This record gives sequence, C-alpha cells and structure tokens, in this order.
Amino acid sequence: MASLSMTARSVAGKNVIALRGRPPHELQRISQILDTPPPGSERFALSLPFSRHDATAGVENELQAVVVGSSEDVDLPRFIAESNYYRNVVRRGKTGDGPISASNLLDAYLEENPGGVWENSWVRVPVRCLCSHARAMLSMDMLSDKSCCDSPKRRDADRFCLRENGEEMLRIPVSYLLKLSLADVVGLPDTPDRVRRMGDELMSHFLSDNTSPETFSFFPSAMAEDGRIGSRVAAETQKRFLLCQLLTQYANTAFEWLLSFLYTGSSKTTGAVMSFHVIRHRT
Repeated sequence: MASLSMTARSVAGKNVIALRGRPPHELQRISQILDTPPPGSERFALSLPFSRHDATAGVENELQAVVVGSSEDVDLPRFIAESNYYRNVVRRGKTGDGPISASNLLDAYLEENPGGVWENSWVRVPVRCLCSHARAMLSMDMLSDKSCCDSPKRRDADRFCLRENGEEMLRIPVSYLLKLSLADVVGLPDTPDRVRRMGDELMSHFLSDNTSPETFSFFPSAMAEDGRIGSRVAAETQKRFLLCQLLTQYANTAFEWLLSFLYTGSSKTTGAVMSFHVIRHRT
C-alpha cells in the first residue's frame, strides 16, 4: 500500500507539470483502469476514487428486549426455577450449608414481579409453526460448520431445542426470533422469488445475540450533494427498525402464542430514542 501511494503521488506530481502537454503514460493507464474522464477535464477530479462523493456510512444498532408475562409462562424465570443451580441454592439454604439470603433473593426475583417484566428473556416457539424455508435455515444455523451441509450439529444445539407436553419447541433469544420471522415470512408459498431472495440476503444483517437484538445497515448510505450523510444514515436506520417491528408483529400471529407491543426507551449503544421489543405471553 505504501508503494502504491508513493506511485500515485508521483504520477499526480508529473500531471501537474505536464498538464499543458501530453499527460504521462502512467496517468493515462490509471485513467483507463478507473474509467475516468481525460485528465484536465472538469470532471476528472470528481471521478477519482476516495473523493467526498465516495464517502459512505453504515451503523449497527442494539435494542433492549423485554418479555412480559407470569413466572410460570416466561422462559427466563422458568429456566432459573428448573435449573440445578436454583435447586442447589434452595437446598443449601434449608440445610444450613449456604446462606439463606441467596435463596431468598432468588425467590423474591421469581415471585415478587407484579408487572411480569423480564429483561433479556428468551422465548419459546413451537416448531410446527415454522414453514419449510424457516426450518431449513434453522437446520443450517445449527451446524457447526455452516458452509458444509454434511457438518455435524454444533455442540450446544440441544440448548435451543426441547419438548413441552410432547411438542417440539425452540428456545431462542429475541435476536434470533427476528431472523426466524424473516425466514418464515419470505418462505410462504405466495412470496415472489425476488422478495424471497432479498429476504435471504438481509438475514445476515440480523445478529444473534444471547440478550439484545442487533442489526447493521442493509446498505451503505452515500453522502448527499451538500456534504451531509447523517440524515441518510438515519433514514436507513428507520427503515431497518420498522422492519424489526413488523417482524415482531408477524411473530404474534405466525407463532400463535406470542403477543408483542412497543415501549419507548433508549438504545444502550447510541443513546438515541428507540423502541424496545416487548414480548407478552398470552395467558
């Protein structure tokens, strides 16, 4: 890269001297490769790479996920109550082998939540609700090597699968719920091929995090003619955020037992006013 920069500066220096005559051979060759106007023309400088019109920007956003429901229905309190850790803490507190305060604190967290608000909880989705396209994506995501269809499953695959009342269920973070919703909606039989291809391309922009949903720009935003770029980045972010809300609402219907609504709050990473994803379990 250093030698390339030196060459470019050297060529530019020769160009300044030779503008009145024939441009140097090196500059002509670079101009042909870059498909730029002839050196010395009015648009030559604007057509060069890395000018201000070539500046683009993208962002990554993180949202807070909140699940609302009783401790008997929501995944987080159920997972805690069914864990060996919780049972051991309670047992040690009763036998005097451990502090009773630890057991009391856990019990208070599980039982004294009148609003039923559980931050960063996962959700449980019936597998039967997924279309074949969403199931295929899920099967691929469960492989240890996603580039090889014959790869064995990832070692923690059982963490995301369980059976309840004889039914196969998925236990997933809300971040993956958004991706799963997108795969399911574009996989519906009447979805146009162009929409399905676009949906498949966008799935990689939904990052699976164990707590907060994260997405990054669907496309880089170019600088406006007046040199501003922030408003264009914000417009792209708004479109992406709207899609997240639509996917959350789609999960309400497609996955049957979830209801979702929005609660205004702040993004943890940017401090901008955003909306939380709130999942309410139907009682």
